[in-house]
Amino acid sequence: MGLIALLVAGFFHFWLSFRIDYWTTLDILGFKSELPVAFIQSPHGYRLLNIIFGIIVLCSPLLGGLEIYVGVVACIFVWLSSGVVGRNKAYERYRQIMREMVSIAETDEEGEEYRAYASKSNSEIAEMVEQFVRAGR
Repeated sequence: MGLIALLVAGFFHFWLSFRIDYWTTLDILGFKSELPVAFIQSPHGYRLLNIIFGIIVLCSPLLGGLEIYVGVVACIFVWLSSGVVGRNKAYERYRQIMREMVSIAETDEEGEEYRAYASKSNSEIAEMVEQFVRAGR
């Protein structure tokens, strides 16, 4: 029972953590139109639900007679991996949007600017995100 609860809650915790990081990163990059309306209206509700799944993951090993450290390790794994996956997917989506913008650019200069943004690496986009966060965006 505890193992099943751990796996199910772990999956939902990972999926929700991944989506929250994805949406948050896209929001910081200025693509609010890519976010679901429910997340825009209540991001704290999503985070609260994610915390609840995290608590279930932490406690579920106890239901099956497993050690508590199994839940701790699972939470740490989900927290680290979902953040990386969510941000990387957001960076991919950012580059995809920039490539689409090239085709609708009004001038060649504008198109080149979008092309330059589309060719940025994950670390360059992560640096942009950091700068936006520091600037209060």
